[in-house]
Amino acid sequence: MENKYKIGDIVRCLSDDSNKIKIGTILTIKDITRSYRPGVGTGTFIHFEESKEDSYGLYEDEIELISQINQNTKSKESKGYWEILEECTEIAIQRQTQYAPIDENYKNLCEAYNILTGKTTTKLEFNEYMIALKLGRIKSNPNHKDNYIDLINYLAIQLYLMETKNENK
Repeated sequence: MENKYKIGDIVRCLSDDSNKIKIGTILTIKDITRSYRPGVGTGTFIHFEESKEDSYGLYEDEIELISQINQNTKSKESKGYWEILEECTEIAIQRQTQYAPIDENYKNLCEAYNILTGKTTTKLEFNEYMIALKLGRIKSNPNHKDNYIDLINYLAIQLYLMETKNENK
């Protein structure tokens, strides 16, 4: 039976220790004939990396596929495109690990902005400022790659905030 997961796929799981969602990229996949988990005889064991410092090993039924990159679509011409998207994902995971999940982080950012300016802004509006900031930086320095990576991630955050608009005021 062919495994539905492939190395490089992006998956998520609920962490046992902190009840936080872990997101990472699959590094290895192994079919296990003997399990260390009581009550399970065989299964597919998946090792994935959340960041350079954190990696996890879980069984196939304990993770959920977020994004599957079809290796056949990674032609030589578009390989750079996929690598850029993978880098954007890695940066997004690092930021959520360093700071906080998007909702919590943007709540804190809006509160700070509101205190500093005396104005009230929403998470969507604040993120629009961040998009404008990155566009301004790109105009000033069009060869700085990090600004493009950040812009892609801010655009993804904007879509996320729009889709969860009622929850993210």
